[in-house]
Amino acid sequence: SRLKDRGEIPLIGSTVEPSPEKGFRKHYFEIKNGKKSYVYGCDSEPERDAWVSSIAEVIANMDPEMDSRGASGSISSTGYGPKLATNIIQLRIDARDANEGEPVCVICGRYGAYVCRHTACDVCSLQCKMENIEAHGGYEEVEKLRQEREEAEMAYNKARASAEE
Repeated sequence: SRLKDRGEIPLIGSTVEPSPEKGFRKHYFEIKNGKKSYVYGCDSEPERDAWVSSIAEVIANMDPEMDSRGASGSISSTGYGPKLATNIIQLRIDARDANEGEPVCVICGRYGAYVCRHTACDVCSLQCKMENIEAHGGYEEVEKLRQEREEAEMAYNKARASAEE
């Protein structure tokens, strides 16, 4: 193939938007990640808008509040254009069964590939994460619990540090 893989663009924390037209540059879009910016051209405005919409949807479904065990969300880039390469599991049906000794999803019992930072529970997919949060009273209630957990952890660490002195 004459297209060379040029690496991956991490999507968590990224934004994507159509680029303004400048001279011959029409139908371009830009992915911004921190200080880096990646610009891609398309053959038409509808094609560009489809790319922007698809990438924005992937970014929106990526949860920076979710730790993963080996999962990632990124775009693989070739010389021609981006190719979505996310492996964050959306639905529990796509998650594998847990092997003995592995973390287990608190909702369905499959492999707990992620730790929900809101609840500190193992979950297998975004679907189970949402159900887990709902089971804990929704985002507002879960946020209160998370803050209480963080405060308790800080108090414990402070007491431990005092005891070591």
